Amino acid sequence: MTNGGYGGVLQALQHGIPLVVAGAQQDKADIAARVRWSGTGVTTATLTPNRRWIDNAVGKALYDNGIRATAARVGDELRAAPGAAGAVRVVEMVAAAQYLP
Repeated sequence: MTNGGYGGVLQALQHGIPLVVAGAQQDKADIAARVRWSGTGVTTATLTPNRRWIDNAVGKALYDNGIRATAARVGDELRAAPGAAGAVRVVEMVAAAQYLP
């Protein structure tokens, strides 16, 4: 369960962990919408979900095979991504291409 901060969401997904997101401030509403759209978790637009909602959301995140499988797949993709080294290669290729005759 997270407030929907970018770092916490990415850390959980990198490990294939399904999410329960309760975030509505700053960029958190957008991140929660992306979690909902991607199928990697359950979200609410309130900062104060009631206990019943939390119980149901955690149960769904833990036991819904679709959510679990999607979070696992996204985790696999994140771990396979080239990260900063890949970004450096792209920037270097673009910079080199600008100087081609």
